[in-house]
Amino acid sequence: MDDQVRTALRDLVSEQGEPLLSSSDTLRGLLAASFPDRVRENDALTTAVEAQVPSDLRDYSSDAEARTALGASALRLERGFQMDHAVAAWAVLTLAYATGRISEEQFRTLLGEMGGEASVSSGRKRTAHDELPRVAATPPGMTAPPVAQHPPPPPRPPRLQAAPRRTQPPPRPVRLFDSQRPDPAARLFVAGLIAFSVVVGIFVVSHLPNGHVSPAPRPAPREQRQSAEPQPLKVPGNIQEQKLILQNAPEYPEAARDAGISGVVTLNVVIAANGGVRSIELASGPPLLAPAAIKAVAHWQYQPTLVDGRPVEVSTQIDVVFKLTK
Repeated sequence: MDDQVRTALRDLVSEQGEPLLSSSDTLRGLLAASFPDRVRENDALTTAVEAQVPSDLRDYSSDAEARTALGASALRLERGFQMDHAVAAWAVLTLAYATGRISEEQFRTLLGEMGGEASVSSGRKRTAHDELPRVAATPPGMTAPPVAQHPPPPPRPPRLQAAPRRTQPPPRPVRLFDSQRPDPAARLFVAGLIAFSVVVGIFVVSHLPNGHVSPAPRPAPREQRQSAEPQPLKVPGNIQEQKLILQNAPEYPEAARDAGISGVVTLNVVIAANGGVRSIELASGPPLLAPAAIKAVAHWQYQPTLVDGRPVEVSTQIDVVFKLTK
């Protein structure tokens, strides 16, 4: 796993506070914008936030207490979300490190005890094969010990061919009664069974409405079920901008300012029925400017959009412009 993700997450938490870890969508957008090629680390951290691991973190009085509490959180994450044990341990310890609950030294010590650094880097659990000792090579100037010569195995005795088995004729089917020798009791039993079946069928049909069997209702098609689910109303950005009532200007990142980077960050945003921003997804823009744009837009507030007098969710696109001033 990449230490850059862990260090960058601690810097973001130090700058924006622990409420950053309360929304998995906002954290996913920040990580995807800063580290688009670290998919496994980003998924592990956002899954841990969805499992409310940050709410379990606290200040620990000893390494033993931290090992017990963080190990329980990693086990719950592993079992509840089918996550690899080593990846779950890394995610929990990374959140504890980012919030200042453990130090760098404690992080590496607990990582080795809970998951193992080798297992975390490879993304798999250790097996018994990993613990096998290596065979040392023969030092230069010395000859390898002679290999013991084993006598060849004795020749196998020839196989005896078994005598061919005699095939038995298949058993003849058993008949209830023979046409040449009719059995009156068997015929009477069959006739009574048929008559009973007919009576039961007449009774069932006569008690149905109009004497017909109503077919079972067919399930609705998959497309119809999907269309029944409410979808956000798509509104162009210039129209939705007119309903903006609270707008926080983004802070220009120092790294982008020093590098002379400017441009436009385009975000796909879903606005809740109450006018607040519910989710943000990066569409395009410079990676160094994207976190600042997402942080600012997350606090914007709009007037609710009404359809037939009822507030509805809205999906729109927002362009955040970053321009350097001389």
